Amino acid sequence: MTNPSYALSSSLFRRESWFVVLGAMLLLTLQFQTTPAPIEVQIIPLTSLLALAFIPFVVFEIRRSPLLIAVSLFVGFAIVHSLVLLIIDLAAGEPELRFFSWLRQCAALLAGFAVFLVVRETMQHLTDRSITRYIILGSLPAIFLAILNILWGGLKMQWVGEIVSGVRSFIAPLGYTAPLRASGFSQEPATFAAVIVIVLFPILFYMYEVKYPGWRTFTYFGLVTLAFVWTFSVVGVLLFLSLVGVGVILGPRRAFFGKVGVVSLALLIGGLILIPSNQILRHGRSLLQGQSNVSFIDRFYGTFGPFMMSFETFTVFGYGLGGTVSHFTEVLPEDVQDAVASVKWKELPNLSTLIGRIYAETGAVGFALFVTALVVAMWEFRKIVSRPRPPDQIAFLHASRLGLLLAMIGSAVTLGSFHMPYLWLWLAIVDARFLQSIPGNTSA
Repeated sequence: MTNPSYALSSSLFRRESWFVVLGAMLLLTLQFQTTPAPIEVQIIPLTSLLALAFIPFVVFEIRRSPLLIAVSLFVGFAIVHSLVLLIIDLAAGEPELRFFSWLRQCAALLAGFAVFLVVRETMQHLTDRSITRYIILGSLPAIFLAILNILWGGLKMQWVGEIVSGVRSFIAPLGYTAPLRASGFSQEPATFAAVIVIVLFPILFYMYEVKYPGWRTFTYFGLVTLAFVWTFSVVGVLLFLSLVGVGVILGPRRAFFGKVGVVSLALLIGGLILIPSNQILRHGRSLLQGQSNVSFIDRFYGTFGPFMMSFETFTVFGYGLGGTVSHFTEVLPEDVQDAVASVKWKELPNLSTLIGRIYAETGAVGFALFVTALVVAMWEFRKIVSRPRPPDQIAFLHASRLGLLLAMIGSAVTLGSFHMPYLWLWLAIVDARFLQSIPGNTSA
Protein backbone atom coordinates (compact mmCIF):
# COMPACT_ATOMS: atom_id res chain seq x y z
CA MET A 1 0.00 0.00 0.00
CA THR A 2 1.37 3.42 -1.00
CA ASN A 3 2.36 5.71 1.82
CA PRO A 4 0.08 8.82 1.58
CA SER A 5 2.86 11.17 2.67
CA TYR A 6 5.20 9.72 0.02
CA ALA A 7 2.53 10.12 -2.66
CA LEU A 8 1.97 13.73 -1.62
CA SER A 9 5.70 14.46 -1.65
CA SER A 10 6.06 12.88 -5.08
CA SER A 11 3.16 14.94 -6.42
CA LEU A 12 4.63 18.16 -5.04
CA PHE A 13 8.02 17.30 -6.54
CA ARG A 14 6.50 16.73 -9.98
CA ARG A 15 4.57 20.00 -9.71
CA GLU A 16 7.72 21.84 -8.64
CA SER A 17 9.74 20.35 -11.51
CA TRP A 18 7.03 21.23 -14.01
CA PHE A 19 6.98 24.87 -12.93
CA VAL A 20 10.77 25.02 -13.15
CA VAL A 21 10.62 23.72 -16.74
CA LEU A 22 7.95 26.25 -17.74
CA GLY A 23 9.88 29.13 -16.18
CA ALA A 24 13.15 28.04 -17.77
CA MET A 25 11.54 27.91 -21.23
CA LEU A 26 10.28 31.48 -20.88
CA LEU A 27 13.68 32.79 -19.79
CA LEU A 28 15.57 30.86 -22.46
CA THR A 29 13.47 32.41 -25.25
CA LEU A 30 13.58 36.08 -24.23
CA GLN A 31 15.97 36.98 -27.06
CA PHE A 32 13.68 35.58 -29.77
CA GLN A 33 11.72 38.73 -30.43
CA THR A 34 10.48 37.48 -33.78
CA THR A 35 9.13 34.07 -34.69
CA PRO A 36 8.63 32.61 -38.19
CA ALA A 37 4.88 32.59 -38.79
CA PRO A 38 2.54 32.27 -41.79
CA ILE A 39 1.04 35.69 -40.99
CA GLU A 40 2.55 39.06 -41.90
CA VAL A 41 3.39 40.37 -38.43
CA GLN A 42 6.70 42.06 -37.71
CA ILE A 43 7.08 41.13 -34.04
CA ILE A 44 5.94 37.81 -32.53
CA PRO A 45 8.00 37.21 -29.35
CA LEU A 46 8.46 33.51 -28.69
CA THR A 47 8.27 34.08 -24.93
CA SER A 48 4.81 35.61 -25.29
CA LEU A 49 3.56 32.75 -27.46
CA LEU A 50 4.80 30.21 -24.92
CA ALA A 51 3.21 32.15 -22.07
CA LEU A 52 -0.18 31.96 -23.80
CA ALA A 53 0.28 28.21 -24.19
CA PHE A 54 1.31 27.81 -20.54
CA ILE A 55 -1.61 29.73 -19.02
CA PRO A 56 -3.72 26.57 -18.44
CA PHE A 57 -0.93 25.15 -16.26
CA VAL A 58 -0.82 28.11 -13.86
CA VAL A 59 -4.35 29.53 -13.92
CA PHE A 60 -5.41 27.62 -10.79
CA GLU A 61 -2.21 28.54 -8.93
CA ILE A 62 -2.62 32.31 -9.18
CA ARG A 63 -2.66 34.13 -5.87
CA ARG A 64 -3.70 37.72 -5.36
CA SER A 65 -1.22 40.50 -4.74
CA PRO A 66 -1.45 44.30 -4.94
CA LEU A 67 0.42 44.27 -8.25
CA LEU A 68 -1.77 41.55 -9.76
CA ILE A 69 -4.86 43.59 -8.88
CA ALA A 70 -3.36 46.77 -10.36
CA VAL A 71 -2.24 45.08 -13.58
CA SER A 72 -5.58 43.25 -13.94
CA LEU A 73 -7.49 46.53 -13.53
CA PHE A 74 -5.46 48.09 -16.33
CA VAL A 75 -5.88 45.12 -18.67
CA GLY A 76 -9.59 44.78 -17.91
CA PHE A 77 -10.23 48.48 -18.40
CA ALA A 78 -8.26 48.56 -21.67
CA ILE A 79 -10.27 45.68 -23.17
CA VAL A 80 -13.73 46.85 -22.04
CA HIS A 81 -13.01 50.47 -22.98
CA SER A 82 -11.70 49.42 -26.39
CA LEU A 83 -14.74 47.24 -27.07
CA VAL A 84 -17.05 50.22 -26.51
CA LEU A 85 -14.93 52.41 -28.80
CA LEU A 86 -14.80 49.66 -31.42
CA ILE A 87 -18.60 49.44 -31.52
CA ILE A 88 -18.81 53.22 -31.89
CA ASP A 89 -16.25 53.26 -34.72
CA LEU A 90 -17.90 50.40 -36.61
CA ALA A 91 -21.31 52.04 -36.22
CA ALA A 92 -19.80 55.24 -37.64
CA GLY A 93 -18.76 53.35 -40.77
CA GLU A 94 -15.11 52.58 -40.08
CA PRO A 95 -13.76 49.81 -42.35
CA GLU A 96 -13.22 46.19 -41.31
CA LEU A 97 -9.55 47.00 -40.85
CA ARG A 98 -10.55 48.72 -37.60
CA PHE A 99 -11.86 45.43 -36.24
CA PHE A 100 -8.74 43.59 -37.42
CA SER A 101 -6.51 46.15 -35.70
CA TRP A 102 -8.53 45.86 -32.48
CA LEU A 103 -8.21 42.09 -32.58
CA ARG A 104 -4.43 42.30 -33.03
CA GLN A 105 -3.96 44.70 -30.15
CA CYS A 106 -6.23 42.72 -27.82
CA ALA A 107 -4.21 39.60 -28.63
CA ALA A 108 -0.97 41.51 -27.98
CA LEU A 109 -2.22 42.82 -24.62
CA LEU A 110 -3.44 39.39 -23.53
CA ALA A 111 -0.10 37.86 -24.59
CA GLY A 112 1.76 40.39 -22.44
CA PHE A 113 -0.60 39.73 -19.54
CA ALA A 114 0.03 36.01 -19.98
CA VAL A 115 3.78 36.63 -19.66
CA PHE A 116 3.15 38.46 -16.40
CA LEU A 117 0.92 35.71 -15.00
CA VAL A 118 3.08 32.75 -15.99
CA VAL A 119 6.39 34.36 -15.03
CA ARG A 120 5.13 35.48 -11.59
CA GLU A 121 4.04 31.92 -10.80
CA THR A 122 7.02 30.04 -12.21
CA MET A 123 9.68 32.40 -10.82
CA GLN A 124 8.56 31.47 -7.31
CA HIS A 125 10.03 28.02 -8.01
CA LEU A 126 13.36 29.29 -9.38
CA THR A 127 16.25 30.67 -7.36
CA ASP A 128 17.88 33.98 -8.27
CA ARG A 129 20.93 32.16 -9.62
CA SER A 130 18.76 29.82 -11.70
CA ILE A 131 16.98 32.80 -13.26
CA THR A 132 20.37 34.34 -14.02
CA ARG A 133 21.66 31.11 -15.54
CA TYR A 134 18.68 30.65 -17.86
CA ILE A 135 18.71 34.26 -19.03
CA ILE A 136 22.42 34.00 -19.83
CA LEU A 137 22.06 30.69 -21.67
CA GLY A 138 19.10 32.02 -23.64
CA SER A 139 21.05 35.10 -24.70
CA LEU A 140 24.08 33.24 -26.06
CA PRO A 141 22.67 32.40 -29.54
CA ALA A 142 21.76 36.07 -30.15
CA ILE A 143 25.12 37.28 -28.81
CA PHE A 144 26.95 34.73 -30.98
CA LEU A 145 25.00 35.91 -34.04
CA ALA A 146 26.00 39.48 -33.20
CA ILE A 147 29.67 38.45 -33.00
CA LEU A 148 29.32 36.89 -36.46
CA ASN A 149 27.81 40.21 -37.56
CA ILE A 150 30.98 41.95 -36.36
CA LEU A 151 33.14 39.55 -38.39
CA TRP A 152 30.94 40.24 -41.40
CA GLY A 153 30.96 44.02 -41.14
CA GLY A 154 34.30 44.66 -39.45
CA LEU A 155 36.51 42.11 -41.22
CA LYS A 156 34.53 41.89 -44.49
CA MET A 157 34.05 38.12 -44.15
CA GLN A 158 31.30 37.61 -46.70
CA TRP A 159 30.81 33.91 -46.00
CA VAL A 160 30.01 34.83 -42.41
CA GLY A 161 27.58 37.42 -43.74
CA GLU A 162 25.77 34.71 -45.65
CA ILE A 163 25.31 32.77 -42.40
CA VAL A 164 23.97 35.85 -40.60
CA SER A 165 21.65 36.73 -43.48
CA GLY A 166 20.42 33.16 -43.75
CA VAL A 167 19.61 32.89 -40.06
CA ARG A 168 17.99 36.33 -40.00
CA SER A 169 15.92 35.67 -43.12
CA PHE A 170 14.41 32.65 -41.37
CA ILE A 171 14.01 34.06 -37.85
CA ALA A 172 13.16 37.67 -38.76
CA PRO A 173 12.19 37.80 -42.46
CA LEU A 174 10.73 41.31 -42.04
CA GLY A 175 13.59 42.55 -39.87
CA TYR A 176 16.63 44.73 -40.52
CA THR A 177 19.88 42.95 -41.42
CA ALA A 178 23.10 44.76 -42.33
CA PRO A 179 26.86 44.18 -41.90
CA LEU A 180 27.56 47.29 -39.82
CA ARG A 181 24.69 46.89 -37.33
CA ALA A 182 23.85 43.80 -35.27
CA SER A 183 20.22 42.87 -34.62
CA GLY A 184 20.63 39.49 -32.91
CA PHE A 185 17.24 37.77 -33.02
CA SER A 186 15.40 41.09 -32.66
CA GLN A 187 13.51 43.03 -35.28
CA GLU A 188 16.14 45.75 -35.61
CA PRO A 189 19.37 46.99 -33.95
CA ALA A 190 17.57 49.47 -31.68
CA THR A 191 15.36 46.82 -30.10
CA PHE A 192 18.31 44.42 -29.79
CA ALA A 193 20.25 47.13 -27.96
CA ALA A 194 17.21 47.75 -25.76
CA VAL A 195 16.96 44.07 -24.82
CA ILE A 196 20.65 44.01 -23.92
CA VAL A 197 20.36 47.05 -21.65
CA ILE A 198 16.98 46.15 -20.10
CA VAL A 199 17.61 42.44 -19.49
CA LEU A 200 21.29 41.54 -19.74
CA PHE A 201 23.03 44.49 -18.10
CA PRO A 202 20.98 44.21 -14.87
CA ILE A 203 21.87 40.51 -14.81
CA LEU A 204 25.53 41.41 -15.27
CA PHE A 205 25.24 43.82 -12.34
CA TYR A 206 23.85 40.98 -10.21
CA MET A 207 26.70 38.69 -11.31
CA TYR A 208 29.20 41.37 -10.29
CA GLU A 209 27.52 41.88 -6.92
CA VAL A 210 27.47 38.20 -5.95
CA LYS A 211 30.96 37.59 -7.36
CA TYR A 212 30.17 35.00 -10.00
CA PRO A 213 33.31 33.13 -11.17
CA GLY A 214 35.51 35.95 -12.47
CA TRP A 215 36.53 34.63 -15.88
CA ARG A 216 32.95 33.68 -16.78
CA THR A 217 31.56 37.06 -15.81
CA PHE A 218 34.39 38.87 -17.59
CA THR A 219 34.00 36.79 -20.78
CA TYR A 220 30.23 37.18 -20.85
CA PHE A 221 30.50 40.92 -20.16
CA GLY A 222 32.96 41.30 -23.04
CA LEU A 223 30.74 39.44 -25.51
CA VAL A 224 27.60 41.33 -24.48
CA THR A 225 29.42 44.66 -24.70
CA LEU A 226 30.73 43.89 -28.19
CA ALA A 227 27.23 42.93 -29.33
CA PHE A 228 25.79 46.10 -27.81
CA VAL A 229 28.40 48.36 -29.40
CA TRP A 230 27.83 46.83 -32.84
CA THR A 231 24.16 47.83 -32.79
CA PHE A 232 25.33 51.46 -33.15
CA SER A 233 21.97 52.44 -31.73
CA VAL A 234 21.15 55.91 -30.46
CA VAL A 235 18.29 54.37 -28.48
CA GLY A 236 20.73 51.89 -26.97
CA VAL A 237 23.08 54.70 -25.91
CA LEU A 238 20.18 56.64 -24.34
CA LEU A 239 19.08 53.56 -22.41
CA PHE A 240 22.63 52.85 -21.28
CA LEU A 241 23.00 56.43 -20.04
CA SER A 242 19.69 55.92 -18.23
CA LEU A 243 21.12 52.78 -16.62
CA VAL A 244 24.13 54.73 -15.38
CA GLY A 245 21.89 57.56 -14.17
CA VAL A 246 19.53 55.23 -12.31
CA GLY A 247 22.49 53.43 -10.74
CA VAL A 248 24.14 56.67 -9.60
CA ILE A 249 20.90 58.15 -8.22
CA LEU A 250 19.36 55.10 -6.56
CA GLY A 251 22.35 52.90 -5.88
CA PRO A 252 23.61 50.68 -4.52
CA ARG A 253 27.21 50.98 -5.71
CA ARG A 254 26.86 54.59 -6.87
CA ALA A 255 30.62 54.92 -7.32
CA PHE A 256 30.65 51.74 -9.42
CA PHE A 257 28.00 53.08 -11.78
CA GLY A 258 29.82 56.40 -11.99
CA LYS A 259 33.02 54.63 -13.06
CA VAL A 260 31.07 52.52 -15.56
CA GLY A 261 29.64 55.69 -17.05
CA VAL A 262 33.03 57.39 -17.43
CA VAL A 263 34.74 54.32 -18.91
CA SER A 264 31.83 53.63 -21.25
CA LEU A 265 31.77 57.22 -22.47
CA ALA A 266 35.49 57.04 -23.24
CA LEU A 267 35.06 53.73 -25.10
CA LEU A 268 32.07 55.12 -27.01
CA ILE A 269 34.01 58.17 -28.16
CA GLY A 270 36.93 55.98 -29.18
CA GLY A 271 34.66 53.63 -31.10
CA LEU A 272 32.95 56.47 -32.94
CA ILE A 273 36.34 57.86 -33.97
CA LEU A 274 37.59 54.47 -35.18
CA ILE A 275 34.38 53.71 -37.09
CA PRO A 276 33.10 57.10 -38.31
CA SER A 277 30.53 55.72 -40.77
CA ASN A 278 27.98 54.64 -38.19
CA GLN A 279 24.35 55.33 -37.37
CA ILE A 280 25.02 57.28 -34.17
CA LEU A 281 27.18 59.88 -35.89
CA ARG A 282 24.76 60.14 -38.81
CA HIS A 283 21.91 60.93 -36.42
CA GLY A 284 24.11 63.39 -34.54
CA ARG A 285 25.15 65.25 -37.69
CA SER A 286 21.58 65.54 -38.95
CA LEU A 287 20.39 66.98 -35.62
CA LEU A 288 23.30 69.44 -35.39
CA GLN A 289 22.68 70.59 -38.96
CA GLY A 290 18.98 71.07 -38.30
CA GLN A 291 17.98 68.40 -40.78
CA SER A 292 14.77 66.43 -40.46
CA ASN A 293 15.39 63.09 -38.75
CA VAL A 294 12.50 60.70 -39.27
CA SER A 295 13.70 58.23 -36.64
CA PHE A 296 13.83 60.94 -33.97
CA ILE A 297 10.47 62.40 -35.04
CA ASP A 298 8.86 58.95 -34.98
CA ARG A 299 10.03 58.12 -31.46
CA PHE A 300 9.61 61.58 -29.93
CA TYR A 301 6.12 62.19 -31.24
CA GLY A 302 5.21 58.54 -30.79
CA THR A 303 5.58 59.22 -27.07
CA PHE A 304 4.61 62.87 -26.64
CA GLY A 305 2.37 63.45 -29.66
CA PRO A 306 -0.80 61.99 -28.08
CA PHE A 307 -0.30 64.11 -24.94
CA MET A 308 0.12 67.22 -27.10
CA MET A 309 -3.21 66.45 -28.79
CA SER A 310 -5.10 65.87 -25.52
CA PHE A 311 -7.42 68.86 -25.82
CA GLU A 312 -7.44 69.31 -29.59
CA THR A 313 -9.04 65.92 -30.23
CA PHE A 314 -10.57 63.17 -28.08
CA THR A 315 -7.19 61.63 -27.28
CA VAL A 316 -7.64 62.33 -23.57
CA PHE A 317 -10.53 59.82 -23.64
CA GLY A 318 -8.63 57.29 -25.78
CA TYR A 319 -9.58 55.70 -29.09
CA GLY A 320 -9.50 52.10 -27.91
CA LEU A 321 -7.01 49.32 -28.60
CA GLY A 322 -6.07 49.46 -32.27
CA GLY A 323 -7.76 52.85 -32.56
CA THR A 324 -4.67 54.64 -33.82
CA VAL A 325 -5.20 52.91 -37.17
CA SER A 326 -8.45 54.80 -37.76
CA HIS A 327 -7.55 57.92 -35.78
CA PHE A 328 -3.89 58.31 -36.73
CA THR A 329 -4.37 61.95 -37.77
CA GLU A 330 -6.02 62.74 -34.43
CA VAL A 331 -3.30 61.45 -32.11
CA LEU A 332 -0.36 63.29 -33.71
CA PRO A 333 0.28 66.95 -34.58
CA GLU A 334 -0.49 67.60 -38.24
CA ASP A 335 3.02 68.76 -39.17
CA VAL A 336 4.63 65.41 -38.27
CA GLN A 337 1.98 62.99 -39.51
CA ASP A 338 3.54 62.44 -42.94
CA ALA A 339 7.01 61.87 -41.50
CA VAL A 340 5.76 59.32 -38.96
CA ALA A 341 3.51 57.60 -41.52
CA SER A 342 6.48 57.21 -43.89
CA VAL A 343 8.07 54.61 -41.59
CA LYS A 344 4.86 52.71 -40.81
CA TRP A 345 2.87 50.06 -42.59
CA LYS A 346 0.47 51.92 -44.86
CA GLU A 347 -2.53 49.81 -43.79
CA LEU A 348 -1.72 49.72 -40.05
CA PRO A 349 -0.01 52.93 -38.93
CA ASN A 350 0.77 52.80 -35.22
CA LEU A 351 2.70 54.73 -32.63
CA SER A 352 6.26 53.60 -32.00
CA THR A 353 6.31 53.62 -28.19
CA LEU A 354 4.17 51.91 -25.60
CA ILE A 355 3.73 55.03 -23.46
CA GLY A 356 2.24 57.02 -26.33
CA ARG A 357 0.12 54.09 -27.45
CA ILE A 358 -1.34 53.51 -23.99
CA TYR A 359 -2.37 57.15 -23.67
CA ALA A 360 -3.73 57.38 -27.22
CA GLU A 361 -5.68 54.13 -26.99
CA THR A 362 -6.83 53.99 -23.35
CA GLY A 363 -6.95 57.69 -22.56
CA ALA A 364 -6.08 59.45 -19.32
CA VAL A 365 -7.90 56.87 -17.19
CA GLY A 366 -6.10 53.90 -18.75
CA PHE A 367 -2.77 55.68 -18.57
CA ALA A 368 -3.37 56.46 -14.89
CA LEU A 369 -4.12 52.78 -14.22
CA PHE A 370 -0.92 51.78 -16.03
CA VAL A 371 1.15 54.24 -13.99
CA THR A 372 -0.55 52.98 -10.83
CA ALA A 373 0.61 49.44 -11.64
CA LEU A 374 4.19 50.68 -11.98
CA VAL A 375 3.96 52.56 -8.68
CA VAL A 376 2.57 49.46 -6.95
CA ALA A 377 5.50 47.43 -8.31
CA MET A 378 7.94 49.89 -6.76
CA TRP A 379 5.96 49.76 -3.49
CA GLU A 380 6.26 45.97 -3.47
CA PHE A 381 9.99 46.27 -4.06
CA ARG A 382 10.36 48.58 -1.06
CA LYS A 383 8.32 46.20 1.10
CA ILE A 384 10.55 43.26 0.16
CA VAL A 385 13.90 44.97 0.75
CA SER A 386 12.68 46.43 4.06
CA ARG A 387 12.80 42.93 5.55
CA PRO A 388 16.08 41.22 6.55
CA ARG A 389 17.46 39.18 3.64
CA PRO A 390 20.76 37.58 2.60
CA PRO A 391 23.03 39.89 0.56
CA ASP A 392 22.63 37.73 -2.58
CA GLN A 393 18.85 38.18 -2.53
CA ILE A 394 19.15 41.92 -1.96
CA ALA A 395 21.51 42.14 -4.94
CA PHE A 396 19.02 40.33 -7.19
CA LEU A 397 16.19 42.58 -6.03
CA HIS A 398 18.23 45.67 -6.86
CA ALA A 399 19.02 44.20 -10.28
CA SER A 400 15.29 43.57 -10.78
CA ARG A 401 14.46 47.16 -9.86
CA LEU A 402 17.11 48.36 -12.29
CA GLY A 403 15.63 46.20 -15.06
CA LEU A 404 12.10 47.39 -14.27
CA LEU A 405 13.05 51.07 -14.37
CA LEU A 406 14.94 50.59 -17.64
CA ALA A 407 11.94 48.76 -19.11
CA MET A 408 9.77 51.74 -18.15
CA ILE A 409 12.16 54.12 -19.88
CA GLY A 410 12.40 51.75 -22.85
CA SER A 411 8.61 51.90 -23.18
CA ALA A 412 8.99 55.62 -23.86
CA VAL A 413 11.73 55.35 -26.49
CA THR A 414 11.51 52.06 -28.35
CA LEU A 415 9.32 49.25 -26.96
CA GLY A 416 6.04 49.80 -28.77
CA SER A 417 3.91 46.71 -28.34
CA PHE A 418 2.02 45.15 -25.45
CA HIS A 419 3.33 41.68 -26.25
CA MET A 420 7.00 42.58 -25.89
CA PRO A 421 7.83 40.58 -22.74
CA TYR A 422 10.50 42.70 -21.07
CA LEU A 423 8.42 45.08 -18.94
CA TRP A 424 6.09 42.22 -17.99
CA LEU A 425 9.13 40.10 -17.08
CA TRP A 426 10.49 42.47 -14.45
CA LEU A 427 7.03 43.29 -13.10
CA ALA A 428 6.41 39.57 -12.67
CA ILE A 429 9.77 38.89 -11.01
CA VAL A 430 9.18 41.66 -8.47
CA ASP A 431 5.69 40.30 -7.78
CA ALA A 432 6.99 36.73 -7.47
CA ARG A 433 9.54 37.76 -4.87
CA PHE A 434 6.86 39.79 -3.06
CA LEU A 435 4.63 36.71 -2.87
CA GLN A 436 7.55 34.68 -1.53
CA SER A 437 8.10 37.25 1.21
CA ILE A 438 4.60 36.67 2.59
CA PRO A 439 4.76 34.50 5.74
CA GLY A 440 3.56 30.95 5.15
CA ASN A 441 4.53 30.82 1.48
CA THR A 442 6.07 27.41 0.70
CA SER A 443 7.42 28.15 -2.78
CA ALA A 444 11.13 27.79 -3.40
